[in-house]
Amino acid sequence: MVTDNGNDAVATRFTAATLAGFILVIDLLSQQQLIVVVSQPRSGTTLLQHLLGSHSAIHTVPEPWLLLPACEMLCDHLSTAVYNRRHASLAIKEFLENTSGADLEMTSGIRQMVLGTYGRSLQGAGKTWFLDKTTRYYHIIDELNVLLPEACYIILRRNPLAVLASVWKTNFRGDWIRMFSQPDRVADLLVGPVKLAGELASAKLRRSVALRYEDLVSQPDESLMSVCDRFGLEFEPEMVEYGDKVRFEATTWVDPKSIYRYSRPVSEFVDRWKSEIATAQDKEIFRGYLSCLGPEVIGNLGYDYDALMQQIETLK
Repeated sequence: MVTDNGNDAVATRFTAATLAGFILVIDLLSQQQLIVVVSQPRSGTTLLQHLLGSHSAIHTVPEPWLLLPACEMLCDHLSTAVYNRRHASLAIKEFLENTSGADLEMTSGIRQMVLGTYGRSLQGAGKTWFLDKTTRYYHIIDELNVLLPEACYIILRRNPLAVLASVWKTNFRGDWIRMFSQPDRVADLLVGPVKLAGELASAKLRRSVALRYEDLVSQPDESLMSVCDRFGLEFEPEMVEYGDKVRFEATTWVDPKSIYRYSRPVSEFVDRWKSEIATAQDKEIFRGYLSCLGPEVIGNLGYDYDALMQQIETLK
C-alpha cells in the first residue's frame, strides 16, 4: 500500500502502540492464572462458574468458545468447512513437518493470541485470574495439553443418566428423535463421557482437579476448597453464597431458569432424572445408553455401573 509520509508516520505510531498494548495484555495473564473447565453440557458447569466467579480474584464471562477454533489448527478431528477441513489439516501438518521449528512457532502464536484475548477481558475487572467455562472442551483435551500445559483445569463430571435426562428434557423438550438427529448432541452424550473418563484415568493434564456434580451440590465448601488448594488460591467461604455476585442474564449462553432461582447450591436435581422416565421406551433408551457407555467408562467417571443399572430396573 502506498501512502504519503504523514500517513506513514501515523501508521507507524499506531502499529507501535497496538503492538505495545498487545504485549502488555499478554503480560496480564499467564497460563498459571487461567482456569479451564472441561465437561459435558448439562453437567453443572454454570453453577460451578457462578461459584468460582464469586471469588475476589477470578473473572469470568459467558462461554467464550475461544479454545475450540484455536485448537483446530493443532488437530484434524474437530470440524468440516466449505474448503475441506480435512485436506487443509493434512496440508498444514505436512507443511509443519517440512519446516524446521514451524510447529513450535505456530503453537506459540496461538498461545499468545488466546492468552492476550483472555487478558484483554481482565482489563477493568480488577481481578487477576480468568475462568473459561465452555462446554465441549472435552473434544480438545489432548490439544489443550499441548497449547496450555501449565493452565489450571477442572474436570467436572455428572451421572451420565442425569446428563442424558437433562439434555433430552431441557434442550429438546422430550423429543428423542430430534435429539438423536443432531450430531453435536450425540457427541455430547457418547464422545464426552469417553473423553472425560480417559482423562480421569490417565491424568494427562498436569494441573487439574476432578469434581463430581453430586459432591459440588452436597458439599460445596469441600469441593471449592479442593479447587483453591490445587491452584494456590485462597478459599473464600462466601463463594458458596454466590447470590447476586455473578449474573449473566443478558446472554444466550446461560440458562437462568434454575441458576438464579437459588443463591447457593442445592441437591434437588441430583436424582431428577428418575422422574423424567415416563414410558417403557424411555426406560429402554436409558438402559441402552448406560450399556453403550459400559462399566469401564462409568467406573472411570466415578460411578457404579451396576448400581445405576439397578436404579433403572427398579423404576416403574
